[in-house]
Amino acid sequence: MTRQATSNMDGEGDQVSGILGRLSGRSVRCYNCGEWFRVAVRAESASCTHCFKQVHIRDITVKEQFWGSSIMTCGRIAIGRKGFARVKLIVACHGIDIEGHAEGLVASGGPVRLGRDAFFKGTIEAPSLIVDPGAIIEVASIKVPSNPIGQIELPKLGAGRVIASTPAARA
Repeated sequence: MTRQATSNMDGEGDQVSGILGRLSGRSVRCYNCGEWFRVAVRAESASCTHCFKQVHIRDITVKEQFWGSSIMTCGRIAIGRKGFARVKLIVACHGIDIEGHAEGLVASGGPVRLGRDAFFKGTIEAPSLIVDPGAIIEVASIKVPSNPIGQIELPKLGAGRVIASTPAARA
């Protein structure tokens, strides 16, 4: 016995379109190999279909102190005004906003923005850099324009291990 999806005034068609919408997904870029692949709309992590490494997809916000080896995501990273991140590597495919204190190598596939109260120490590789008046920068080097996603040597510590951060608020 087979079932057919039918549309009528009772809303059964809405269920079918909802299922089809979830199956379509969205495209994300792997920060390990730089290739694009499809994931479910609500996915927070996935395995890259090209390099088979686990990647984090959700946006990340650092609101307090964070020390570690890396913060990596296929989305965006925001370091809030009271945020403090001292890491070896910060990687985000869609951009990085720094309002607080950050130290390390920043590699972004999108724009990097340093807010007016930001303090940054390290290296930046990104397509563009926006520095608001009042930001303090101590850099080893800046490579702009650059697209480092998939081209930098990532540490071998598991896929983008993130410990003390919270997901960004969803709009």
